[in-house]
Amino acid sequence: MSIIAMVRRWLPLLSISAVALSLINSSAQERSPENEDSRSFDALVSLLQDQEHSRAADWLRKDWEAFDWLNGNETPPDLSPLDASALPSLLTKLGPDDEELALYAEALLGALPDLEASRDLNPRRSRLSSLAKRLESYSWKDAKLKHTVLSYVGEDAVAASHLTESFRRAAPALSLAHLHEIEPLRERHCQQRLLQVYLRQSLVQGPMVYQTHLEQVLRLDSPETKQSLADLLLANLENAFLEDWHRWEKDTLRANLALFPLATDLDSERWLPLGWTIALLADDRSSLVIPARIRRAKSVPETARAPADLFLGAVMMHLNAATARAGLDDEALTQLAIQLSHNRLFMNALAHRPPLHQNWFTHLTHRSWMSKEALVKHAASFAKEAPRQGWAWLEAAHVYQNAKMPAEALTCWDEAVKHAGKDPNRYSLFRLSRIKQLLELNRRDDALRALKAFNQKLLHPDYEEQFERLEKRLRPRPRGPATAV
Repeated sequence: MSIIAMVRRWLPLLSISAVALSLINSSAQERSPENEDSRSFDALVSLLQDQEHSRAADWLRKDWEAFDWLNGNETPPDLSPLDASALPSLLTKLGPDDEELALYAEALLGALPDLEASRDLNPRRSRLSSLAKRLESYSWKDAKLKHTVLSYVGEDAVAASHLTESFRRAAPALSLAHLHEIEPLRERHCQQRLLQVYLRQSLVQGPMVYQTHLEQVLRLDSPETKQSLADLLLANLENAFLEDWHRWEKDTLRANLALFPLATDLDSERWLPLGWTIALLADDRSSLVIPARIRRAKSVPETARAPADLFLGAVMMHLNAATARAGLDDEALTQLAIQLSHNRLFMNALAHRPPLHQNWFTHLTHRSWMSKEALVKHAASFAKEAPRQGWAWLEAAHVYQNAKMPAEALTCWDEAVKHAGKDPNRYSLFRLSRIKQLLELNRRDDALRALKAFNQKLLHPDYEEQFERLEKRLRPRPRGPATAV
């Protein structure tokens, strides 16, 4: 079966109707494709939308590189539905000698982002994965076309994982400095993308390959070349850590932490908090301290935030980036939430940011890192592992109250009061909340005993009215006069 026949056979599964293509802007829609000197990807799309499939096929044969929007640094067009027949109709115009062009056309259109991709529905990933599986045993004749198609497949890490060996063989053998000098620019970008995918995939086996390349960059003399290549490698490394950490073996993840000192040498402002963040996910306890130069920073004006607060702000930024950019599924997000919430060192560090320290569970659900149902299952274990001065038990109590589980909520209040100490705010909040929970369970006598045991010297002014209301509610009702016999 020819490759074109295979592509047509798979087309119903690819559903290009989900791929949204449009012209870059309204002026592109008005541009006539008659002028072949102005060939570009959006002009090719115009032909497809006008159902001029024969001309589109001729354009690809004459100069396929002109339509390489990815490596040519064209902005991907704004998205609008393209008729599902666009690709199969184009393929009918490509003959038996155009098998590799057919694969290129499929990659060209299939790599465009979708309008409605989600964690559970990622048509782009499905299209590129389907293409990658069919390329595993394909023998290419045109190396340049092969590398270009691979660069498109490499836009999705899951799809690229089907072609690990192909990326290893295609990775440039040139030194990094020479790679930076390749001309024309489209070819340079293509080779750089192949290298990025290869380096990212190499991390599955550990840090050795990536470490070699980072050390090469550190040894470069040209500041301009050094900065350009550092940006190239560090952006790729950041994506790898944020998106792939949950797919690596734990020992591999810990081993890859060895790359952070090198990355920090190239960009300390960004990689100091990012390295600490990934160490959290690796549960590398030896690395889970706020760096000394942050903790020992000189005092700052009262109007400014503390250095540790600023540092943790950067940490949270990277954690949020991990979920927003990586497209982690619900299972991976729950794993992220569990690992961090069980990490007492991290929870204690959050004391530098009181809103997070006191409302971590709320942050988990607000960021969609954990569903409310999953939180009901794990709240008590989180609080037991990292009480956060009792705030975790307070949050757990609220979780169970909202789940209509008052007995479990009372158990959490029992634990919370143990961590109140002599802080008036925590002492008042935890103990009065426990008394209200006892009343909800109709345990009036226990509530009265708890109120009598309350140390009013530790009553916070903000809770005086609440204490008085409970006192009136629990005050023994006066008996009426005895009835004369």
